[in-house]
Amino acid sequence: MSNFLALATVTATLSQVIQAAIDVDVPGARVTTVRPDLAGNGATESKVNVFLYQVTTNAAFRNADLPTRRADGSLAQKPKVALDLHYLLTFYGDEIELIPQQLLGSIVRTMHSQPMLTRDQINSTISGGTFSFLATSDLADEVELVKFTPIPLSIDEISKLWSMLLQTPYALSIIYIGTVVLIEGNEVPRQPLPVKKPLVYVLPFSAPVLSTIYPTTAENLLPQQRANQPIRLSDTLTILGQHLRGSNTLTTNVKISGQLATSTPIDGNPNKLSITLPTTLYAGVQGLQVVQSLLLGDPNNPDNPDPNIAKPHDGFESNVLPFVLHPTITTIAPISPASIITDANGNIATTITLTLAPSVGPRQRVMLLLNELPHGNNHAYTFSTPARIADTNTLAFSISGVAKAIYILRVQVDGADSLIGTGNDQIDLS
Repeated sequence: MSNFLALATVTATLSQVIQAAIDVDVPGARVTTVRPDLAGNGATESKVNVFLYQVTTNAAFRNADLPTRRADGSLAQKPKVALDLHYLLTFYGDEIELIPQQLLGSIVRTMHSQPMLTRDQINSTISGGTFSFLATSDLADEVELVKFTPIPLSIDEISKLWSMLLQTPYALSIIYIGTVVLIEGNEVPRQPLPVKKPLVYVLPFSAPVLSTIYPTTAENLLPQQRANQPIRLSDTLTILGQHLRGSNTLTTNVKISGQLATSTPIDGNPNKLSITLPTTLYAGVQGLQVVQSLLLGDPNNPDNPDPNIAKPHDGFESNVLPFVLHPTITTIAPISPASIITDANGNIATTITLTLAPSVGPRQRVMLLLNELPHGNNHAYTFSTPARIADTNTLAFSISGVAKAIYILRVQVDGADSLIGTGNDQIDLS
């Protein structure tokens, strides 16, 4: 790879190659590396101007170093950028003797017969003394040699290049693209220690697979009915699948939304587990996964405090099975008559305070749903609760414009509704 001097080294070496060619074909001509408006400003001498007017990323190499960093942000390998260099070669001289065309013919012949910069040419340019500022360039050590290809431009492209980019009168010119230049960063990645002693374990591949999850209370229902049973925090779950229990060399863990849940085998069945939900879960959609850790270790390792006990390592993981955890209204605080305000239309405004299980997180969306019991006008209302700064299981909803009636009361947390028919699901606002 090359350092930051790579681009300048390519330009300098290219100019030296061109100078060597025109010294033979058009004696007295010289090479410059300035902007075309400076090179052609009243100039009558014979010369070729080499101007790097555009740099683009190389499509073939630009993602070759991904990823450069590990998950923790540490450097895995040196980052490098792959560039293509676009050169405008402009020719000047006596038009009567067609010097610009002679120079063009000389350059085209040279670039076609040797379309790359050799390492000897690069080293000669760096050590020649003309370009002393390139003394620390390491372009010659790059794996890829820089190759040049002529690029044809349409009349419209030539017009834009000279009138908009260069803003100078047109002169006979040709475009070459040099590819590829690889510039490497200065960062040094941390090298991991070599493996001191490899340990090889041969185990059957029996990754766990989850198929069904349902509350244990639905055990006697038909399989198609179990899937429709709502799940609450107080429920014990049953999960079915394949290879859910590891052998004696494995430990089996059940994770729900990243939290470890308590699992118990059921009747020695390796394809059936009983799960107790963590009390710190939030209502809403959850993901359940079985993770089996491999117990690996070296009994002869002196660094192991107990050589007879293997250490857990990441092993097999099952698919993630989603389910909805429904909130439960545990209590509804009584509403005192003094807190009820009646407007001119006979509608009331008050505050409904209730407690939920599980607790509600600060960023969860919570709605209160009121549906009038089946008589009268069958009113329905929806109210939201203010934002919270911490977990809480007590929520206060300010309601207004509510017709006097008895209502079915539900709470919706991130789309998961509390259940009806379990108690604490009615409120008298008549």
